[in-house]
Amino acid sequence: MNAKTKADVIAWVHLIWILLGLVSLPLILFFPWWSLVFVVFAPLNVLSWVVFRGCWFLQLENNLRKRYDPSEAFEDEAFIQHYLKKYLSINCSRVTVRVIIYTYLLVVFILSLKTLQK
Repeated sequence: MNAKTKADVIAWVHLIWILLGLVSLPLILFFPWWSLVFVVFAPLNVLSWVVFRGCWFLQLENNLRKRYDPSEAFEDEAFIQHYLKKYLSINCSRVTVRVIIYTYLLVVFILSLKTLQK
C-alpha cells in the first residue's frame, strides 16, 4: 500500500471517529448506555490532543501525504476545516473549529455524566 492510499485510509478512519463523536448526543438520548462509551471517548480525545500536541489522525495523514506529494499536505488547517473548504467551499478558521468541537465535547460529556448518575 502506497503512502497516498494509507493517507486516504487514515482520512476515512478520522472521519468515522469524528462522526462517532457527533452522533454521540442522539445516541445518548436514545440509548443511555452509550454515555459510558462517551465518558471514555471524550477524555481519550483530549488526552491524545495533549500528548500529540494536536490531533494524531491529522498528523499521521499529513505525514503520509508529505511522503506521497508534499503539496497535498495541509499544515495550517484542521481536518474538518480542510475538508469543509475542499468539498463544500466553506471557509472557517481553525479557532472556530476548535471552539465548536471543544464545546460540543464538553456539553455531551456533561450530559453523559448526568445520564450515568441516574
